[in-house]
Amino acid sequence: MYRLCLLTNRSVLLDNNVFLGAKTELCALAAGMLLLFLLVPVLLAGKVRKLQLRGDRQDEAIEMLNQSLDRMNKFFSERDLHDTRRSLWSKEALPAFIAKLRARKAYPLSLALLRCSGETAARELLALASVALDRTVLRFTLDGNVIGLLFVQCDLERALESAMSLLSDDVSLEEFLLLSSAAERRKSSASAGAVKGGDSSWR
Repeated sequence: MYRLCLLTNRSVLLDNNVFLGAKTELCALAAGMLLLFLLVPVLLAGKVRKLQLRGDRQDEAIEMLNQSLDRMNKFFSERDLHDTRRSLWSKEALPAFIAKLRARKAYPLSLALLRCSGETAARELLALASVALDRTVLRFTLDGNVIGLLFVQCDLERALESAMSLLSDDVSLEEFLLLSSAAERRKSSASAGAVKGGDSSWR
């Protein structure tokens, strides 16, 4: 606040007006800077939050993908472990397999014994069997370069035909055994229906 009188110099009024203008500009600039300082952190915080949310979603997607891959790897590893076309069991496991298959009534059940001239012929036979035979045929290595093929739920004629298709100059059919037939399955089913609560497993 100031007062004017007849003796007030003109330069005083001009200088005072310049001062007021500069003060107003400084106040406006300070207010603008303060507003800018307030808005920039808020905008940056929102941007960082969006990036964090996006990163969390990506992490969740990656985690789900890794879990899916783990399940698939486990599935394929288990399938390869029980894949009869890749598995070769020893002769000690043959009686246990036959007993379990009979208990499950996996009829017809037959066994083909193929004698090979040597280890090379045995490897070639197994390689051919992995292509020519399906998953229902179990493979066993026996004494004297003999390969046992256990046909599960395969008709006798088809099993014999499949075994004969593997023969060559180095591979011969030593023996073909019918372990169980469809008639035994019907007999076992009839016995199970006649005797309630009894043990219906085939022996």
